[in-house]
Amino acid sequence: MSTSRSESSQPTSLHSSGHSGDNDEVTTQSRSSKRKQSVVWEHFTKVRDFKLPCRNTIRGHVIEVYEEEKIKVYKLLDGLGCKVSLTTDIWTSDHSHVAYCCLTAHFVDDSWELQKKILAFRKMSYPHDGETSFNFMKEMILEWNLDKKLFSIVVDNATNNDVMIRKVKDWILYDLLVARDVDLLHVRCSAHILNLIVQDGLNEIRGLIDKIRKTVRYLNKSPAATQKFEMALNQCNLAYKRKVAMDMPNRWNSTYELLATALPLKEAFSRLQRIDKNYYGNPSESEWIYSIDAHSYIQMVRDKLISMFIDYGGSCVVSVNDLNVISSSGVETRASLRDFDRWCYESRVLNNQKSELESYLEEARFPRANTFNILDWWKTNSPRLPILAKIARDILAVPATTVALEAVFSVGGRVIDKSHTCLLPDALEALVVADDWIRSILKRLFIMWNHLELKHIMLKVMTYKTIEGERE
Repeated sequence: MSTSRSESSQPTSLHSSGHSGDNDEVTTQSRSSKRKQSVVWEHFTKVRDFKLPCRNTIRGHVIEVYEEEKIKVYKLLDGLGCKVSLTTDIWTSDHSHVAYCCLTAHFVDDSWELQKKILAFRKMSYPHDGETSFNFMKEMILEWNLDKKLFSIVVDNATNNDVMIRKVKDWILYDLLVARDVDLLHVRCSAHILNLIVQDGLNEIRGLIDKIRKTVRYLNKSPAATQKFEMALNQCNLAYKRKVAMDMPNRWNSTYELLATALPLKEAFSRLQRIDKNYYGNPSESEWIYSIDAHSYIQMVRDKLISMFIDYGGSCVVSVNDLNVISSSGVETRASLRDFDRWCYESRVLNNQKSELESYLEEARFPRANTFNILDWWKTNSPRLPILAKIARDILAVPATTVALEAVFSVGGRVIDKSHTCLLPDALEALVVADDWIRSILKRLFIMWNHLELKHIMLKVMTYKTIEGERE
């Protein structure tokens, strides 16, 4: 595949190794002029004797790593004894104005750990309708051999996604002759639905929000406008150093932050209109009153969500490696489960003639606690409830939202900056997807290292205590 288009747009300092002589080395001058973009780049600038390979060599290495890791991920998914849930969304680069579709697989692995793997970050052709989305989804499902493992697809609540899901259902049921119920296949993103609800309320003050957005754009337009706004702040005795940042119109939480930042500056905006003849469009007094009410209602929603996250989020962030809900080193935990163990032993004979579901439903519920990990519970009880455990493994992997894709789009935005707008789609996909796969491996290695380090420290402590005891 030709790379001439992307090569011509790259900074000279990144590709000087393609020439002979002194140009093979990255000069000090080019390093100092290069904007620092990451920790990796800062480290690179300190290695003065390092010769950067040419762009084709780097691109070849990236593609090679991607292909090697793809084989490993394919084997992992192919050997799973459970279903796989998918999330998908479309992102458009602000710099290249090219749309990319991200597809992520979610599943509970054989160790009962929740896993996420990006499968594709691929250029999406126009139009972004249901037919185009279906063709992409069909291609990816077949490429990863997931047609018989697919359990659910989580998407935003949009018409084109409804069409795509319906076509996927028809394709799986009729073209692939899969005889099973697919009612659970389509899951609408709960975060997107919540956003639509709040946005409907924000429409009541849309005029005010638009005025605040215009004000923010005006303040960021020139240093002169910023200086006059600072003058207005001083005249109003407002020592407010928090910058008024533009929100993202399709995200209600960022609009909340916009209102929370702008409301305390109401007087400064009015003063700015008096001292700056180029500024106009300051909200009226009645609009400010409406905005205060709207902000209070949005804050209620936000506070409720934070409260729910605190209540239910604790069990989601506790690592399976760090927690065992059945056994514990604490004396109190062991004592509290003795009655439960006795009940299990006494009722085992009676439950032999009952189905797994009947036995499961008759069991006493665990009290709600932040330390309870549902995956670890099913891991421990899967030998006793093998059929239900298999069902639970599929259901518990279904994500409630597509929020995880936002992090992927953030990575894509960092890769496609104004200096790399012509990066070829296959290279971009290799960078983003391979980064996700390698990071997940490093994360698991880091967790294992932490456990080994902890055991090593405990061994040292126990050895020290033993030696001290012998001396006494």
